[in-house]
Amino acid sequence: MQQTNTNKTSAKSKSIINFTISDIEAKEYALKWLCAGEYTAGDILFSEDIDKITALYIPCFLYEGEYTCNLYSKSNKSRLVESISCSFCFPYYAGEKSEIDTAAKKFIASRNIRPNEIKEFNGDYNKNTKTLVLFENKKEVWINEARKELSELVKKNITKQFSYNINPIYEMEIDFKISTISEIYLPYWKIDYFYNTNAYSVIIDGTNKTSVGGTKPEDEASKSKIVKNKRIRKFALYAILTWLIWGIISLCITKLADYSIAFDNLFISPRGGFNFTIRNLLVFSAFAITMGITSRKINKTTDRLAAKRFRNLQTRLDIIKTEHMYQSESNRNV
Repeated sequence: MQQTNTNKTSAKSKSIINFTISDIEAKEYALKWLCAGEYTAGDILFSEDIDKITALYIPCFLYEGEYTCNLYSKSNKSRLVESISCSFCFPYYAGEKSEIDTAAKKFIASRNIRPNEIKEFNGDYNKNTKTLVLFENKKEVWINEARKELSELVKKNITKQFSYNINPIYEMEIDFKISTISEIYLPYWKIDYFYNTNAYSVIIDGTNKTSVGGTKPEDEASKSKIVKNKRIRKFALYAILTWLIWGIISLCITKLADYSIAFDNLFISPRGGFNFTIRNLLVFSAFAITMGITSRKINKTTDRLAAKRFRNLQTRLDIIKTEHMYQSESNRNV
């Protein structure tokens, strides 16, 4: 979604944006994106379909207009705290639902569209690409899906403007005024692949190779281990902080005259004394060792997955570079 104060796009009733990056560039960044992530499966690049990439023109409705967001105090809903107005240019997918998953829809909806990108739709623009069919009704799309998605994006953008979390304090009411609705075909590269018999997809912005979205599988066994060890580490950290605070409070409220050597037992001695100090050090050490062990296990698991992924990634990237070299030589010979 693009937010502007005055600028509007030059969208026609049916328009298109051209591809500016090649399939090789798109594939390279898609593979890097697939390999990122703490829980991503180590053998994700073993899929045979991972190298198959398709150029798509994805049909969208381009909603242009202005919104007004009113912030009301939650303690007194009749009190208007602030009113924010801004224009928007919002694309939303309008093709066959089976072609694009939910993650891809959200990714497309967050795209910024610049006025100088938009061209009038022409058959010459869709050579060697697959153009998806415009399937939905623009009013139904707005009512059923687009309005809700745009509201979420607006709330996120407005929240970012504040230096603190406004959600517990203010209640938002957003009113949209749409000035134009047009058809637009957006360029994306798409990779469809299977992992453990499950289908996944990655889409890459056809004008920005670093803009990648979609879904990717996770190594559930490794994720379970990492999450479990993170919980143990978090518990150990809280235990250390709690014990430290309790120890400080105990020393503050205990008088030196009350330190009794007669009761200076390692387990049952009162606050103060040598054994009391040793007991605290042992507890601290136990929790600290627990934190160290769990951190090492987390790093070991993530490093193992990452090493496997990036070893396969380097092999794939070398293949892509070879393909690019052959393609360049072929173009020069032609």
